[in-house]
Amino acid sequence: MRESDVVYYASIAHRQTIHSLASSVWLLYDLLTTFDQEVEFVRRSANTLPKTLYLISRYVGLFGQFVSATNLLPMFCFSSLMASLTLLVCLIFSIEVSLMLRIDALYGRSRTVRALLAVAFTAEVAVAAAINGITYPRVYTELRPFPPDWPFEGCFYPTDSYLYKFCWIPILAFESVLFCLNVAKCISYGPLDHTPLIYRLFRDGSVYFAIAFAFMLVCTISQFLDFSSLSSVASTWISAVFSYAGCHLLLSVRKVAAQRERLDLTLLSIHASAVHDEAKSETYLDSPDSLEPPRISSRQRTDSIELVPRHISHHLDFVGLHNGDASSAQRTESSDWSKRRRSESQSDSVSTAWVHGSQP
Repeated sequence: MRESDVVYYASIAHRQTIHSLASSVWLLYDLLTTFDQEVEFVRRSANTLPKTLYLISRYVGLFGQFVSATNLLPMFCFSSLMASLTLLVCLIFSIEVSLMLRIDALYGRSRTVRALLAVAFTAEVAVAAAINGITYPRVYTELRPFPPDWPFEGCFYPTDSYLYKFCWIPILAFESVLFCLNVAKCISYGPLDHTPLIYRLFRDGSVYFAIAFAFMLVCTISQFLDFSSLSSVASTWISAVFSYAGCHLLLSVRKVAAQRERLDLTLLSIHASAVHDEAKSETYLDSPDSLEPPRISSRQRTDSIELVPRHISHHLDFVGLHNGDASSAQRTESSDWSKRRRSESQSDSVSTAWVHGSQP
């Protein structure tokens, strides 16, 4: 074996270790800086599918990056390849299911959209499974371990696996469909600055797609052009990107919804205080001995919340899709409000659908 081969594979191993460690530190730093938000918006919520997807994206991704950084598995050997494949499948699945839940809610549980998502997702899984099902058995039979006198462990990876170079294509295609559906529906609401939650869905979905698309495109091009150094770096960071995006897609929306809810409670408190002070003053004039505060009807509470611009307020209902924490009284109040506004905008009718049936 030539000395140049030792230097070549040693440089790849060193590069992967450095980038795996860097991506692990990045994910750990993000976890520490957003842990208070995770506790408030995720851990205290009910056990729902979005919460499970969040935990998979956050902790499975972090664990996988640390395993890669410690070199516990020999480089390019079958155990390492299967671990990387399992990690990517878990992260991609959690993100795509989360995005499909959002789109299903945005389109009001449309049967047409659901059928389109089901066909596209099934096609993605079938093509990806076919590519990996054909490639990995062949790779397994052709792997050869490094000589025992080398300073590190690993295997010679076959470079003539042409079919494997297309492994990112079905994922790119399906996520392009998700991106187009998300953008088209969000834009249909009109000016996004009037709908903070819809704007956040539009912004987060677009940023995620742009970054993920860039990384997957780089991985695909580098494999076709045999840029092993670029391919190894991109494949190392793409797991960290999926992990980061998967948890922040949910965390960002819940944060906006919580801010919306706090604003509603503040306005309700102000309204109640005003009614109490007014009634207290009138009671004092009529009968100074009677200062019992008046009761606020449910209609008055709803009217106070309506002081918030309707383009913002009705999208608060979307939080029911993600955290499942709304009580039956809150849902009833949201339903009554939505019925009175049903004719005012398309987004109001979508809001009602989210509250009544889209919770996973």
